[in-house]
Order: sequence, then structure tokens, then C-alpha cells
Amino acid sequence: YCRTPEWLGEKLEPVPDEEHLSKLTTVQAECNKKIAINQGIVREGVPVWVDREFTLRHVPKELLGGTIVRFPHRLSFNTKITLTLASSSVAYVIVERGRNGHLP
Repeated sequence: YCRTPEWLGEKLEPVPDEEHLSKLTTVQAECNKKIAINQGIVREGVPVWVDREFTLRHVPKELLGGTIVRFPHRLSFNTKITLTLASSSVAYVIVERGRNGHLP
């Protein structure tokens, strides 16, 4: 189910399937190179990359029902990815140790 803050007092809505996610998402992903990018719903067992079989495990409850933006496992040098959020949101960027693209 989509996570809805209690203070809104709304009933929980069923989580959309992957096919309907593109109509509902507020995340736009762009890249300066032609790479595969897709989105999914954060839940246990969802694929992490577009080109690998690795899946998410032990997902924090705060992230369940959110949007995951997936890219290839390895990106070529000088690949720039831009995520645009349509509303005020919290974005988490998950990277591997030593392969963080020089993020602060």
C-alpha cells in the first residue's frame, strides 16, 4: 500500500503496478548518454539495476511504496544523471563504496 501520513487522515490506496507507475510518478530521470532507465516501486525483492539480477532486501519501512529509478550497473565516464522531482520530496541516492561519482 502507498504510505500516507497519518495526519492526512486518508485511507491507504493500493500500490500501482509497474505498468501504471509512469502515469503516477513525480520523478523524471534524464541522462546525457543513451542508457536504459526505468522506474519501479520500492518493495522487497525489486530489481536494483536494469541489467543485473540483484534485488533489494531489508528495505526500511520508510522507503516502501516509494519510487526507485534504475540504471545500468556500470556507467561510463562522464555520465551525468539528472533527477527532477515534481514536488517537494526526499530523494535517497544509494551508491557503492568507492563508486559514488564524487558525491559529497
